[in-house]
Amino acid sequence: MEPSTHPEPDVRLARLADAVGLPPAWPATDAFLDDLAERTGLRVHDLRLVADLPLPATAWLFDEPAGASSSLVSLSLALPVSGRQLLRTRARSMTAPVGTLAPWKPRPYEEYAPGFGSLLLRMLALRNLNWSGTAKAMCLMSGVCKAASTIGAVGRGAGSSTRRCSTASRRRSASGSPCWPS
Repeated sequence: MEPSTHPEPDVRLARLADAVGLPPAWPATDAFLDDLAERTGLRVHDLRLVADLPLPATAWLFDEPAGASSSLVSLSLALPVSGRQLLRTRARSMTAPVGTLAPWKPRPYEEYAPGFGSLLLRMLALRNLNWSGTAKAMCLMSGVCKAASTIGAVGRGAGSSTRRCSTASRRRSASGSPCWPS
């Protein structure tokens, strides 16, 4: 029998825990997820997605028209590290006016079968990034420029989102990457 290409949630969390020297725990407790988040640098909400655990309803509240602003990303990349940290801190401290946030509702084409690509796109959705916003931010930040439909293909499992992709992204290669479908 072949190993699953998309391991079960307990296996995914155990692999993350093992990578940072934390004993695995299943079912995952809030304390375990907090510790794992601190050690991995991931957000607890992302780890809840990895574990297929429900997120608090407030995690999916967004100002949908805001979305990803490629001009804001571009301007923030010009800031020194301390300036970007200050911008993030300020943005996180801001509150939205009452009634302006709405729960995220995936469109029919944003519903994916289980897999690493769908997990990645759900994590991006938690950051109010749709296919287009993700493509713009990825191009600005890494130099890997792909069409929004390519991002959607990764969510549907048609593309491969592997370690090679993050390596290519870190190199800021404008020539593309073997991990994304053309």
